[in-house]
Amino acid sequence: LDVSKSKLTASEMTLKEVSEGYEQQMTSADQAGYFVGKLEGEAVYKDYEEEKERWQQEKRRLENEVSVGVEKAVELELIVESVKQTAMEEKITVDAEKRQLEEEVRVAQDETRMVEKRCDARVREAEYFRDEAIQGLEIAQQRANDKAMKMADERI
Repeated sequence: LDVSKSKLTASEMTLKEVSEGYEQQMTSADQAGYFVGKLEGEAVYKDYEEEKERWQQEKRRLENEVSVGVEKAVELELIVESVKQTAMEEKITVDAEKRQLEEEVRVAQDETRMVEKRCDARVREAEYFRDEAIQGLEIAQQRANDKAMKMADERI
């Protein structure tokens, strides 16, 4: 289309004008496409930035929750350790008291056996003296009977 205007016919001029109009429209469309693309890119970037900010806020919130959870876990662990320590101390005390009571029971059982043996010995001694007394009474009664018979014989 380098041909000068003077040599072109009217129809060729119209084609040239239409062609130039199309070229201008194409350039305008390209520019519009560029701006639309740029705007879309900016919108996408803006959406990306907003989404990124939301995710960062969510991350900070979750990190805070984790931090609070860790603090509570540490506190609970300290409480558990304290309870374990207290329970172990109480167990030691209870075991010592149990051993003491078992020793007291053993001593009481030993003393009871000794008392029972002494009582058994006293009972045997009492039975012996009772038997001696019965035997002494029988002898005395026999003597009394013999004396009474002797006296009765002498009276006769």
